[in-house]
Amino acid sequence: MKHFILFFSSLAMLTFLISCQEQEVEGESTNLKASETVNVPFPDDSTSDEYSDPQCGNTTYPCPPYGVFRYQTMEDFPFIPAGNNAAELSGDDGIAWMRDLFQQHADGKKLLMLTVSAGWCSVCAAQLPNLHTISSEYNEVLFLIVVAQDGAAAPATLSYAQSYLNNYDFDEPNVYGTNDELFLFERYMNIAAYPFNGFIDLNTMEILSYSSGLTSTSAYRDALDSALSKVK
Repeated sequence: MKHFILFFSSLAMLTFLISCQEQEVEGESTNLKASETVNVPFPDDSTSDEYSDPQCGNTTYPCPPYGVFRYQTMEDFPFIPAGNNAAELSGDDGIAWMRDLFQQHADGKKLLMLTVSAGWCSVCAAQLPNLHTISSEYNEVLFLIVVAQDGAAAPATLSYAQSYLNNYDFDEPNVYGTNDELFLFERYMNIAAYPFNGFIDLNTMEILSYSSGLTSTSAYRDALDSALSKVK
């Protein structure tokens, strides 16, 4: 139960951030307006009859235990999509979940490549342009770009993440983006360097491997081929 209390506490903080921040960035916007909040049941304000633990299974999301290290299952948590594919991934409330990525395995997607980036990071800026080529070659892979810090190493806002990703003009259908003000993604960083790349089996949400900067297309391909060879 402690796990779910921590989880819903994070979701409550996410709700507060959504209700306070401006969502419009140079013609790009999420579905969520600044005045809206997310209405979800929390254990503390629901009776035992009303509240039940999140369901899990083959068609929803892999079941716990969850963890942040290799060979553990990535937990299901919410995030606000940023970038060109935000409207397609998020629901009417403007929020997406890891389960929304997981469920694409039913469409033949096999792997999730998670890249945690920072605005001040020159290696990140060298890696990201190669994504245009790589994402079109690897249609069975989903790419999630997380802008965790801005140019001053402060937590990146959603607006900053949108602007950052817009600089790279990503329009590939298998590339998504977000920020990380709640430290949901950075805690998975098993390499103390940006960019951090994690490879997750989309059938099981098991963390398969890690890598740091992939500044050439050949390095990108090698990392993806290695991860895909481990997919169950």
